[in-house]
Amino acid sequence: MLRVTLSMSMATEPVTKDAMSELGVERSTIRFFVLWGITVAVVETVAFRLTGQILLNPANGIVLAGLFIATIPAMALLTYPVYRWRGVTGAERQVASVLYLLPQIVVTVVALVDFGIIYPNMVPGAARYFGAIILLGSAVVLITGFVPRSE
Repeated sequence: MLRVTLSMSMATEPVTKDAMSELGVERSTIRFFVLWGITVAVVETVAFRLTGQILLNPANGIVLAGLFIATIPAMALLTYPVYRWRGVTGAERQVASVLYLLPQIVVTVVALVDFGIIYPNMVPGAARYFGAIILLGSAVVLITGFVPRSE
């Protein structure tokens, strides 16, 4: 009798939801933002590999300051239009911002651990500025997920 009761109660329970649907975001949106994050991380890596010796030179404080200042609007301008293009709003945008950042964080960890190998064009002291710029850009992207753009 106990077995019948259990099987009947199990039959009336809802089917277990997919973990992705728990996020409230479609699979295609999840896939897009993860791939978008990977793409941006690769472009950042290549850009700093090519120009890092100029942009992240600790001896050139004016260029460094300009890069830090430019990172804030640049990341917002890179992110808000993508949300609009993909039709992501509200809580979906919060999830999208996190999905967008995860690949970048992983790539940045690898880049910082092997900084001298990946970025032989930069002096070792540039690693802290590289990490700081990436963290600042990541913070801006995360904020865009929670703060709607004013029209």
